[in-house]
Amino acid sequence: MKLGQLDPQFVKYFSDETGDYLRHVPDLGQAEGIVFLCPACFVRNNGAVGTHALEVTFAGRGVPDEKGSRNSTGGPSRWAAAGSSYDDLTLDPSILINPAEPACSGWHGWIRNGEVA
Repeated sequence: MKLGQLDPQFVKYFSDETGDYLRHVPDLGQAEGIVFLCPACFVRNNGAVGTHALEVTFAGRGVPDEKGSRNSTGGPSRWAAAGSSYDDLTLDPSILINPAEPACSGWHGWIRNGEVA
């Protein structure tokens, strides 16, 4: 499956007096993370309807520990991101959704060169 099938959005984190937000940015160079539909649920649901989104925060982009994706113990989780677009994005390490997450069956996979496996 191609990452582009999962409605990906590069994002940047920001805050104001009303709270914390994700802002969509046009390219990987500006991004602090990515949001995309869960591959396992996308297949199970035969598309986007009823499929939850995943948030992956990139390492080395200056995102404070209190923002972005979290690991199973509540700490910050970060991925190395390489590439230039959704078509060739590679993230390291693999992505594991907590099997106890009520919205998902616990997808574990890789994004390599724009392919989701």
